[in-house]
Amino acid sequence: MLSGGYRPSSSEGHAAVVRFMEAVSSDGEMLRFTGILDRLRRKRHRVVYEEYDITSGDEAAQALEWARGFVDKIIEIID
Repeated sequence: MLSGGYRPSSSEGHAAVVRFMEAVSSDGEMLRFTGILDRLRRKRHRVVYEEYDITSGDEAAQALEWARGFVDKIIEIID
């Protein structure tokens, strides 16, 4: 996003990054990651600002597994 000259706004910045990824990606796997990222972004908001005890250990482990796959995909794209 930044390399294209775009900056997310200070408010709704996380959502702007997700929307940007959706707009520029034609890769099906990346679009799947984008959907997961958006769900995790919304969950994070709830945990930080509303409820703090709504994520299970299994859900956290699954998010870490997803994050590893996401990072691998980003490395594949930029290499």
